[in-house]
Amino acid sequence: MTSKCRTEDMAERVKSVRFTLGLSQVALADRLQVAFSTVNRWERGKTRPLPALLRQLKALEMEDTASKKGKKRSGGKRR
Repeated sequence: MTSKCRTEDMAERVKSVRFTLGLSQVALADRLQVAFSTVNRWERGKTRPLPALLRQLKALEMEDTASKKGKKRSGGKRR
């Protein structure tokens, strides 16, 4: 796989995670403490997130997944 292909895959991954979280580029940038333009460049495949930021992005995704699972469990009928 070429570097360009990996960058494009990463761009789609960042965008997918952002959509899953229901965040705008500005909101995601705020959560990761980076500039909006940084997230924009990631999603356009111009640059790639640093490894530390990838870990933060994954942590946000995992928090969201755990939160949704918790809501499903507590959403059942009460006795």
